Amino acid sequence: MMNPSSSSNWRFFAVGKHPVAKDFLKLGESTPLVNDLSAMLKTAYSTLTSKSNSAPGFSSWRFWSKGSGNDSLICGIVRDSSDKMGRPYPFLIIGSGQLKDWELQWDLLPFACENTWCQFEYLSTQNFDNVKKLEEELANIRPPSGQWSEHSDRRKSLNQIGSPLDPFASFLDLKKLTKQVADLSEQREYFVSLDRGPCHDKILQLGLWHHLFRVTLKNVPQTVFLGGTLDNAFLVAYSRTLKAADAVQLWSVPSAASWQDIIGTEYSMDISTLGKEPISVDRPCGSDVRYDSEFQKLQNEIDKLSLPSAAGSVNWEKVVHFSSDILAHKSKDLLVAIYLSVALTYTRKHDGLSMGVKLLMDLMGKFWEQLYPPRERMRGRIRAMEWWAEKMESALRQLPQVPVPESQVRILKDHLDQVEQWIVNHLENPPSLNAIRNFAGDFIVQHEVTVQKEAMKPSTSQLIAVVTENKKNQDSPSVQPEEIQSSWNEGRKREHYLQKILEMSSYCRQQNAADPLPYRLNRKLLWCNIEELPVSTNGLTRIPAPDKQIVKMLFDLHNSGDAEAVLKAAEGRLPQFIFWMDLNRFVAESLTKLGAHYTKAHRAVCRETAFLNYQLPGLEDLSFADGTPFATLETKNWLRSIAIDSGMSAETMHDFGLDFRGGENRIEEEITEAQGMIYKGRLLE
Repeated sequence: MMNPSSSSNWRFFAVGKHPVAKDFLKLGESTPLVNDLSAMLKTAYSTLTSKSNSAPGFSSWRFWSKGSGNDSLICGIVRDSSDKMGRPYPFLIIGSGQLKDWELQWDLLPFACENTWCQFEYLSTQNFDNVKKLEEELANIRPPSGQWSEHSDRRKSLNQIGSPLDPFASFLDLKKLTKQVADLSEQREYFVSLDRGPCHDKILQLGLWHHLFRVTLKNVPQTVFLGGTLDNAFLVAYSRTLKAADAVQLWSVPSAASWQDIIGTEYSMDISTLGKEPISVDRPCGSDVRYDSEFQKLQNEIDKLSLPSAAGSVNWEKVVHFSSDILAHKSKDLLVAIYLSVALTYTRKHDGLSMGVKLLMDLMGKFWEQLYPPRERMRGRIRAMEWWAEKMESALRQLPQVPVPESQVRILKDHLDQVEQWIVNHLENPPSLNAIRNFAGDFIVQHEVTVQKEAMKPSTSQLIAVVTENKKNQDSPSVQPEEIQSSWNEGRKREHYLQKILEMSSYCRQQNAADPLPYRLNRKLLWCNIEELPVSTNGLTRIPAPDKQIVKMLFDLHNSGDAEAVLKAAEGRLPQFIFWMDLNRFVAESLTKLGAHYTKAHRAVCRETAFLNYQLPGLEDLSFADGTPFATLETKNWLRSIAIDSGMSAETMHDFGLDFRGGENRIEEEITEAQGMIYKGRLLE
C-alpha cells in the first residue's frame, strides 16, 4: 500500500544561518506560515541578544504543529547554528503537507516524524561543499510516515511485557501522572521536564506524555516542541497560536527552573530503566548502600515479615518506592531489586510480576560483574535469590484469578527461563524456580486472536483459499497457486488471510466511508462463528474490558459531535472488542449524522448488529471482566429500536435485508463481492 503521506504533497523550507553559507540564507518554497515563523524567530532572537549582548546558550528543538485544513501537518526543527564566518543565528527547517488521519493519531507523531526530524538534523549540522548541495538534499527529504499501525507497534515494542498498558505499564505512578495532566487540562500551555537522571533515550517518555495528553486533553494541541539543551530535555505544548514571547522562552531554556507549573519531575519513575541505566558514567553500579539510611528504611519494612507482632503489616507500596529510588540513584543491588520484584507482585499484580522478573533479567545481564553484593560475597547473591524464590510463592498466591493476556504469559515464561539460565550458569547450587514457573503455568490465559476465537469452519477456510487463489491466478497466470488446505490444522494460515481481508475492508472504508460493504464484511468475519453467549457468572464474563482511557476517549469524541472522528475510532476498535455493542451504536449514529449519502452503510451496521443480537439473546445484558457493560442503557435502547421481531415471517426478514442462511453461505457472497476490491487494492500481496 502507498504511504498515506505521499512526498508529492509535502514542501520543505529552510531559513537562517548554516556553516555552508557566508550569511543568512533561504531555501525552498516560502509560504505565509513559514514567513510568520521566520519573523517570529527573528524577533525573539533579537530580543535575547539585545538583553545580553551575546548569543543565547545552545538549544535545539523538534516540533510539530497544526497546518491549515484537514490532515495538514507541519513538522520542523530549530537549533543554534552559525554561518561560515562563525556568526551565530538559529537555523530553521520546516516541512508542511498532508498526513492522513494524524489528528486521530497525534499521540504517535513522535514516531511518525522521527525519520524526518533526523533528516532535518543531519542537514542542519552537515558541512556540505556548497549551498546547492544543501538545497538538493532539502528537496529529497522524506515526509512523516502515516503507517499508524506500524508506529503503534513500535511504541509498544519500546517496553513490552505483554500488558494491556504496554509500553507504559512500568511507570509506577501512571495514574498520578494522568491526574496531574488532567488537573492542568484547561491551561493553554504545558511544560514537561523529561530529565530522568542518566537515562538519555527520551523516546519512551515522549510517547508517554503524548499518550497522557491524548487521553486527557479535549483538543489537539496547536504546537508541541521537544528538545532543550545538551543537559536538560523538555516537552512544551501550546493549545493556542504561538507568539514571539514563546520563542524567547524556549530559547531561554537554561533558566527553565523559572517556568511555572512545570510537570514531569515527580511520579515519573520507570521500572524498566532500573536494570539497564547506570547510576552514573563513572560508577555504573553506584556504591554499597547497606549502611545507608534509605536502605535501613527499606530493610525495616521487609523485617516485618519475620516479626509475629507485625505480621501482615508490610507496606509494600513503601517497599516499591524505597527500592526503586535506591536502584535509580544510589546502587545496583541484587537484594534491593529482589525486594522490589516481590513488592511489585503484591502491588501491581500480574503486571508487577512481569516487571519484576524482567528487572532481574536486565540487572543481572548488564551489571553482574559490578553488582552488589560484590562477587567476592557470592554467597550473599545466592541467599538473595533463595529469598526471592521463597517469598514469591506467597506473593503469587494472592494474585487474582483473572485472565492474563497470552503474550504476557509467553513473555513472562521467556524471562523466567533467562533468569533461571543465568543463575544456573553463575551461581553454585542456585535455588529452583519451579514453584514460580508452576504458578505461571496455571494462569488463566486470555488467547489473543485477531479475528475470532473459535476454529473456522472448513467451508469458510475454503472460501478464503478461493479468494487467494483467484488473486494469484490473476497476477501470475502461468504459476500454479499455492495449495491451501481446508484442514482445521491450517489455523495460522487461515488467520493470516482473514486478517488480510479485514485490512482490505479497512482500506476500502478509508477510501469511501459511505460504502456499506466494508461494514458488512467486517462484522460477518468477526461474528460469523459465534454460536452462543460467552461464559459468564451473574452476567460477568472473563473477557477483558477496554482500557478506561479508551472508553473515555470514545465517549468524549461522541459527546463532541465529531461524527467522522467517532466513526473512525469506533469502527477501528471493533476487531479488538467484538462484544462491545456501544461501538456499533457509535458507528450507526455517526453514519446518520454524516447525511443521506451514508444511509446504506448505516443500514448495513444496523442489520448485522440486529442479526447478532437475534442469534444471541441476552448479549446486551452481559459485562466485561471488570464490570464494564457490553451495552450502556443508551445502547440497549438503540438495540431494541433495531431488533428483529422473533415473530417476523421469512418474507418480512428478507424485506428488512436479513438472511438467516448458514454463515458460510453469507460470507461466500460477501467475499465474492470483495474480490473486486482485492484485485483493485492488491491487499493480499
